[in-house]
Amino acid sequence: QQQAWPDLLIEPKTWANSALTGNDQYVDLSRLGLKFFTEKLKERQLTLEAGLESLEEKLEAKDPEAIKAAGVLKEQWRESIGKDGDAWRPLLQEALERAAKKGGPTSVGLCGNPSYLGGCSGTDITDQVLELLAADKKFLKATGKL
Repeated sequence: QQQAWPDLLIEPKTWANSALTGNDQYVDLSRLGLKFFTEKLKERQLTLEAGLESLEEKLEAKDPEAIKAAGVLKEQWRESIGKDGDAWRPLLQEALERAAKKGGPTSVGLCGNPSYLGGCSGTDITDQVLELLAADKKFLKATGKL
């Protein structure tokens, strides 16, 4: 007899967005990352996976030292992603400020909470922002150097 897969009950909760040029509107962080920073994110993920792969047998055996080492690798991965975000954030802000001077959206923040988990407060303008950033040669050049 086959067991039914349990449904996960997650109560969606709306978050405040993280201001770039304001908070009234937002861009979805995961979609932004997939559009413009995929290669860097893949590089970070591959580094993590390579480190974990060497620990795989010991992790399966629940070796405490391997578990500790895996935790260190995961923390290094988080720190790397954080540093990448710190480098990208001012470039996003500058691009949005340039766009606003030309009639683009104002008061834009980043939303790190997926819509199925409740999204963020404000208006989602992700499509519009992705289009603007894709047309911003200065933004593309600057992020290409990271």
